[in-house]
Amino acid sequence: PEAHPRSQILSEFQSRGSFAFSCLVLVLPGTALGIILQGRSPLAVSVVGVVPAMVLVLLINTGREMITRTSTSDIPGTLLIWSGNGIIVVLNVIIYARLLRR
Repeated sequence: PEAHPRSQILSEFQSRGSFAFSCLVLVLPGTALGIILQGRSPLAVSVVGVVPAMVLVLLINTGREMITRTSTSDIPGTLLIWSGNGIIVVLNVIIYARLLRR
């Protein structure tokens, strides 16, 4: 079945907003982890920074598909699109709390 144009517009709007916000949110743990993991292998630091970004992209794309393929409600897909950012914000709080205790 063809997706409703309203659903396509909503999914695009929400995913672009989430991607834009994630650019800001992903910089914060990267800098903190760079300080915490100072002296460790650069590859290890990169992997720790890339994994949350990969999860975020998967959640955004899955949420987009849910919005465009579901005709009943857009709320679950929208929540999924933004859930990755919520998880990363919580990780930021944990990481910065640990960094401030040092």
